Amino acid sequence: MDTVRGYIITLLMLCLAPRPAMASQKDDALLMKRVFAYAAAMDSVRMGPAELYSYMKFGIRTRRRNAILMAIPSMYAVAHGGKREYVGESYSRMVFRSMDDMDVKTILSRSTIPRSKTIMPTVLKYLMPDVYGELLIDNNILSPFYRRNRRYYRYRVSRRKDGTARIEFSPKLDNTRLVKGSATVDPAAGRILAMYVEGEYDMVKFHMDIQMGEHGVRTLIPERCGLTARFRFLGNDISVDYTSMHGLPRLITDTVAGKGDTAMLNRIRPEELSPHELRLFNEYESGKAAAAADTASRRKKRTLTEKLWDNVGEHLFGRIKSDFGNNRQGHFRVSPLLNPLYLGYSGRKGLVYKFDLRANYYFSSNHLISARFKAGYSFKQKRFYFDLPLNYYFDRGRNGYIQLKVGNGNRISNTRVLKTVNNMFGDSIAAGLKDMTYFNDFNMRLVGHYDLSRKLSMMAGLSAHRRSALHEKAYDRLGMPSTYTSAAPVVEVEYRPMGFGGPVLTLNYERSIKGLLGASMEYERYEADGQYIWNISALQSLQMRAGAGFYSHRGEDRFFLDYSNFHENNLPGGWYDDWACDFELLNSNWYNSSQYYVRANITYESPLMILAWIPWAGRFMEKERIYVNALTVKDLHPYMEYGYGFATRLFSTGIFVSQKNGKFDGIGFRFGVELFRQW
Repeated sequence: MDTVRGYIITLLMLCLAPRPAMASQKDDALLMKRVFAYAAAMDSVRMGPAELYSYMKFGIRTRRRNAILMAIPSMYAVAHGGKREYVGESYSRMVFRSMDDMDVKTILSRSTIPRSKTIMPTVLKYLMPDVYGELLIDNNILSPFYRRNRRYYRYRVSRRKDGTARIEFSPKLDNTRLVKGSATVDPAAGRILAMYVEGEYDMVKFHMDIQMGEHGVRTLIPERCGLTARFRFLGNDISVDYTSMHGLPRLITDTVAGKGDTAMLNRIRPEELSPHELRLFNEYESGKAAAAADTASRRKKRTLTEKLWDNVGEHLFGRIKSDFGNNRQGHFRVSPLLNPLYLGYSGRKGLVYKFDLRANYYFSSNHLISARFKAGYSFKQKRFYFDLPLNYYFDRGRNGYIQLKVGNGNRISNTRVLKTVNNMFGDSIAAGLKDMTYFNDFNMRLVGHYDLSRKLSMMAGLSAHRRSALHEKAYDRLGMPSTYTSAAPVVEVEYRPMGFGGPVLTLNYERSIKGLLGASMEYERYEADGQYIWNISALQSLQMRAGAGFYSHRGEDRFFLDYSNFHENNLPGGWYDDWACDFELLNSNWYNSSQYYVRANITYESPLMILAWIPWAGRFMEKERIYVNALTVKDLHPYMEYGYGFATRLFSTGIFVSQKNGKFDGIGFRFGVELFRQW
């Protein structure tokens, strides 16, 4: 009897033992569900914009540096300055509508950095993390507390004596897009109270301590964020410490006469500076006072020398940015003159160096002028390209603008020239004149654009080309024209069936009229094009493009078949510019050899696809892509390209294979420098 009773007791214990663990797992799952749903439950959109005032202070310490530091964007002042440590602080006004829509205006600021330059601006976005959003920091880090991202993280929940819960999170794979850390959570509401995060992205290793707001929409916004970041590159070692505090009361007016007013900063500062920070500020002020007391001649000589070297250094190695105008309504930015960031390589073009200048001037929030000058030189092709669009926005709200665009375009070619020479002069002459197929193309375009509604836009204007032969004398000897011009009215209709952010369908019509503005060519062309980027989730996207075009009429000078939506791009940017929905291996002659074309391109992009899962190497993968491109033109039925590429913080590369009429045609590579592109 005792034996039977013992068996029964043992059986009961075995049945009852797992229940607390099962109950705990169920409670943990419910807690995680509340955390994932908290932001949606707040319904912050209905609460309207919030006005917040913020204070931020920082410290920069140079552990090691060398001459390479001067070539890194925004780091010239630290590399060239005499100090090893710098500090600064600011007071700002923020209008918060959502984590993706906020306006920040700096009211007060001071810094010991020479000329108050901004150092490592890439880390500033870490001071306002989107804890509940899909992307924790800007468009870079996948947040562990967004429901769809849970497939990339492991979670461990523990209860604390004060009634809160602690959630530890770690990535399932070692990748730069993922972080690890912990969060303190209110288990009843699923609200995150505080959070610790550490990770590494774009060569910056960072640690963040985040305290969330306590009431209403502010529970979605960090109330305080402490950031420690460290940057190491080729013997350089720089560390920065930031502290930002949001939701402060309004203590001064938004318009202050002197932005570097120390007395006013002392009055509004929410917490005292540390003794070390005070010493650095005092040493900086003492140095300024000593410089002011110096003799005028010595000060003038030293100032001119410093300005000369600083301007030369910043022009060569750093981006040049400045505001102009009485109310600082104008702005321009110039790319560095010597920076590997602007180098690229492809098999057909070889090494390419690019230059970029942007400028704009606001007459009002709805009226502005903008310009961008893009230029590049291909060392293999020995070609210089430029593109200069100038836009005047007369109604920015309706995307109403007038654009004048000038460029030297793509060097165009067509084998019909050889056939014409052969018919006129025989094979013996045509055999040695292959270079005669190439023409330089200087083009100008003047158009007006306006959004009639969220779904419909119209554009109309004039497009002109002047195509001149590379070997004009050869054409003169043969008695053939060496220059061909066209002037064509152009009309384009754009339809967005889902409004802005959805697919875009365009219909383009262009007709060159012989004699118009001295044009020597006539033609009529139709094109249709459709593009759509489907942002799936977690930085995954499907980029799709399809289009077709044909010439319904061509005059006697039929050497040039030049399409608006099907042409070679000689000034591509890096991975984030024009690597998708483009033909990589297609010979440039095919763009201008057919009276019609039909194209289709599709690109799948993901941060965690194939190489990201490989140990050690996977931690550096930022994005990966799979490409499929298809084309049908005369004599190509079809042309296919397949490719795979990936991007890291240092470089991006891709490998492509092509098929022509079902047969293997070739293999090629593309390479781009991504180093400091987001800096």
